Amino acid sequence: MTFTNTKSVGKNWSAYKVISQVDDQMNFQLNFKVNDQVNDQVYEQINPIKYKTKEDLIKFHKTIV
Repeated sequence: MTFTNTKSVGKNWSAYKVISQVDDQMNFQLNFKVNDQVNDQVYEQINPIKYKTKEDLIKFHKTIV
């Protein structure tokens, strides 16, 4: 069995290079996924609660002063 795209690979590849590239790509994609999830948590869930709490504290402070 032959694959049509193997000719472009050539004979100068090593298992280390393949594993290294796969590892690099997985780390790259994983970092983006983690960053996206953290940003989602912070900006869409935590920050609105933080701002609302801050507003409530400011209102409360104005009522006691």
